[in-house]
Amino acid sequence: MAVMRDLYGDRIWIPSQAESAMAFQRYVEEVRAGERSPNDDLKIENGRVRVSGALGVMVINGILCEFIFEHNRYKHPFYVEESYVMRWTYPYLEPHGLIMKINPAPVELTNETVRRDMDFWDWYTRRLLARRAFCRDIAARKSFSKLRSALAGLYTSRGRYAEAEEAFQEARALYPLSPEANFRLAQEVFLSHGQFAAARAVIMQFSREDSGNRQA
Repeated sequence: MAVMRDLYGDRIWIPSQAESAMAFQRYVEEVRAGERSPNDDLKIENGRVRVSGALGVMVINGILCEFIFEHNRYKHPFYVEESYVMRWTYPYLEPHGLIMKINPAPVELTNETVRRDMDFWDWYTRRLLARRAFCRDIAARKSFSKLRSALAGLYTSRGRYAEAEEAFQEARALYPLSPEANFRLAQEVFLSHGQFAAARAVIMQFSREDSGNRQA
């Protein structure tokens, strides 16, 4: 953060150390108030709070991103390549090629926006899978599968489950061993609609292909 402030502090508002501490405190207070679900990465013992692990850290990072957004959203366009889900962003997001744009105010996903995204990824997925070099490049397959899973999650958040299913299936085609693509398709699309046989089929196939995965 210190480097970011040195590089961009005259062009964009970036949290100070005090504001980073505020993000940590906000997370703790929201968990204590029942506004945010606790997780194993947050432990409160004898009045002291300890956050460990990627999930807890990413929750705090999400709050810091929200601070940056609130201070700069009418001055600069924002785009995100999602790693962990930041649910506060969903009302503002729309597809933007391989990644997503965060708009200054909540936006509706128009049919035209969705059609462009679905057409683009249909073409791009087929183009990638037709390339032998891509199919042999595990790092590339994981990366593009992750990008498509992120957009599929946006569709589930907006109730567009048909598009979400298609996007998750493309993510699985890009990298069949993706836990995120398989688990989220089974849970967010099939289980949420009582389609237990479809959910089971996805996980059984994934389990056969990744027999050592205990989560499956």
